[in-house]
Amino acid sequence: MTSLKLYLITFGLLITLINSLIVISPQTQLYFFFITIFITGIPHGALDYFVASQTQLQAGNQLSLSKFLLRYLVNILAYSIIWIFFPVAALVIFILLTAFHFGEVDWPIRQNTKLDACLYTIFGLQILVFIVASHATAALPIIVQILKLSTNKASILEQANAIFNIAIITITTSILFIIVFFKKIGWTKEILISFIIQTVLLLTIIYFLPLYLAFGFYFGIWHSLLSFNLIRTHLLLPNTVIGWLQMARKALPYALAAWIGIGILIIASNKFQKDIIASNLAIIFVAIAVLTLPHLQVFTKLKHK
Repeated sequence: MTSLKLYLITFGLLITLINSLIVISPQTQLYFFFITIFITGIPHGALDYFVASQTQLQAGNQLSLSKFLLRYLVNILAYSIIWIFFPVAALVIFILLTAFHFGEVDWPIRQNTKLDACLYTIFGLQILVFIVASHATAALPIIVQILKLSTNKASILEQANAIFNIAIITITTSILFIIVFFKKIGWTKEILISFIIQTVLLLTIIYFLPLYLAFGFYFGIWHSLLSFNLIRTHLLLPNTVIGWLQMARKALPYALAAWIGIGILIIASNKFQKDIIASNLAIIFVAIAVLTLPHLQVFTKLKHK
């Protein structure tokens, strides 16, 4: 386990310990969620132009900013239209994209094979399902808001409990599979042990934290900072305070544009919604979703490198 992963896991365990000792108010949980999403979650995708530009530079090409932004915005617009008219299909696409993306970042060694891609996509899907199913009561209003559902709450919670049990079984099965075949996927015993410890600790943190703290930690802290570190390496920036500040400065203008866009959507939506918190969270969720598609197209090339 890298030193960064160790620091992040330690931070997650510390939050979990604090949450078990004192009552963290729902308002404080929401503050933590919003802060992590807006400070690290969204900005880690704001470096996509620089990542794509560096990738093209390594191939001996130059990337046009205007063409990149046009292609990026077209992807966002197309996916937004799908969310408006086909929300269920859009959610399925988002789940698959997120599973692939979460898995590729968490996976210790990336092999450019179909087996490897399949394994870490399954792993990412299991993590995503575990987050939602283990916090079904809190996640339900957001899901209902996103999909505009009118359904029986008790029925959905019952299904969520079944899905949670399935998630536990499939995660255990996946770990057993990896233990048996770790050499065939290019791992050493040290990597295997480190990955198992990492996975168990992540699931423990997610399970014992409330939804907003759990998702804020996993996406806003764990996933985003690991992604930032990969981007820093790709951009040939030093692993120093100065190197990280250079990254933040590059990300700021594009992150600011995303924040303003989301803010406008939230203000406009709040005029027509009764459950403002669920509505705001749904907007942030969908905003992250529409940004994921173009971000994944850029980031996956970085991981291949």
